[in-house]
Amino acid sequence: MGASEKEPLEANEIKASKNSKLTTVPLRAILNSILALTIASFMKGIFSFGIVSFTPEYLQRVSGITSFRSGLAFSLILRLPVLGQPLFGSIADRFGRRLALGITTVGSGLVILLVLYTSNIYLQLALFSVFAFFTFTQFPLLMPLASGVVPKEAATLSNSIVWGIGNAGGSAIGPFLV
Repeated sequence: MGASEKEPLEANEIKASKNSKLTTVPLRAILNSILALTIASFMKGIFSFGIVSFTPEYLQRVSGITSFRSGLAFSLILRLPVLGQPLFGSIADRFGRRLALGITTVGSGLVILLVLYTSNIYLQLALFSVFAFFTFTQFPLLMPLASGVVPKEAATLSNSIVWGIGNAGGSAIGPFLV
């Protein structure tokens, strides 16, 4: 083929950019990947914001602490993910994004189960901190995964579907369901 002729694509393929390692990507594979990540993000949103929305009230009812102290404790709990994001970013770069996302997902689920079986308020506060550490480190892991399954030209759309519909949608209904 000459330089001006383009290789025809099948109806179910998308042409990747010149800089991409892939030349064509099956459309079904892209849609399946985006759907899977959107569902995972949606479930994460339901789970995390359902729990996070009621954590201060839970701390007040279970331990009897004031709303001020509960809010202060919750504010401190949410600081731990600041350390978790770079740590899991490094893990993702070294061992893979899916593994890092799996660790954060399983970790947050196991930790919240421990909270339910713990009556010591100080241990609960520590466990809520670890929960936040795992849960809020998933954002920087989902975005590269969503970008990586599509051609460069569709990365922003992929991110907006996974994060906008997935996480924001799940976060909006999480507190209602919990």
